[in-house]
Amino acid sequence: MLCVYLALSKKISIADLGAVIVLIGQFLQNFTNFINQINGIHGEALSVHSAMGYFGLLAEKREKTLHSVDTVNFKNVSYAYPEEETSAVKNISITLKKGETIAVVGKNGSGKSTLSKLVLGLINPTNGEIKIGNDPMCDVSYETLYKPATAVFQDYVHYAMSVKDNISISNCESPLKADDACQLLKNLGITFVDENSNITMQTELGVEFGGVDLFGGQWQQLAIARAAYREAKIIVLDEPSSALDPLREAELYDTFKKLCENKIGIIITHRLGMCMFADKVLVLDDGEMVEFGTKEELLKNNGIYARMFQLQQGLYAE
Repeated sequence: MLCVYLALSKKISIADLGAVIVLIGQFLQNFTNFINQINGIHGEALSVHSAMGYFGLLAEKREKTLHSVDTVNFKNVSYAYPEEETSAVKNISITLKKGETIAVVGKNGSGKSTLSKLVLGLINPTNGEIKIGNDPMCDVSYETLYKPATAVFQDYVHYAMSVKDNISISNCESPLKADDACQLLKNLGITFVDENSNITMQTELGVEFGGVDLFGGQWQQLAIARAAYREAKIIVLDEPSSALDPLREAELYDTFKKLCENKIGIIITHRLGMCMFADKVLVLDDGEMVEFGTKEELLKNNGIYARMFQLQQGLYAE
């Protein structure tokens, strides 16, 4: 306003007024950019803090050895992501047992993937306690915590290396022979790798370095084989059939059952057909456990699972 007054009283020229307005505009723009940079630094700092926490750099030293992986017990477990006011999972109490496979179903955003990360120890509960056997998960050393667990997530990695190395990278301490790798794939019903085909155990994968690219379903099958080779006691499959066509999905039902055999198995899925080989089904809704039991029990209850089942069944009806 002062500049306008000076211009009107002819104490400064119109050109000077224009220059001042431009300078003020530049100052405000630079100030806005500065504030945005400060906000960006704050966000990056949170990300770095989260990453450092994940790698154990900020966590207290854990030295306790894991003694048993026969059960994973959740007691009133809740988890809220950083900067989020609402918990992704809320007050979950459940015991997962060796030799039992649990299918976890629910709509998008119901907390399924968060639950799987809690099972694997990738995140720590905001409230409540998780025990593996009799050992509180928060006390167990990272080395012994992660060693008996494996997972196949939706965003599995496409390693630019040979087929054999794509499988054996999950267990570098145990060298994998080509014959053993072939037998592993055969046991899992994975047939696209064959010494008489264009893709063998020595075939280099990944177009980045001149290798062969695979179809989405083939990459996913390799990820499943990688998980199987680790010989873990806890296995999490997050939408394991998402990249498979219906025929291949049906063929792999037995594969998934073998993969989870004598283990603590968690199957995260939208497709209720995957529940057919699970011992029990856990239904999440808005982060809460609303149903848990066998498929038959949940169908009789006529709750969320039954409605989801009827809806998906109706899609295939004439």
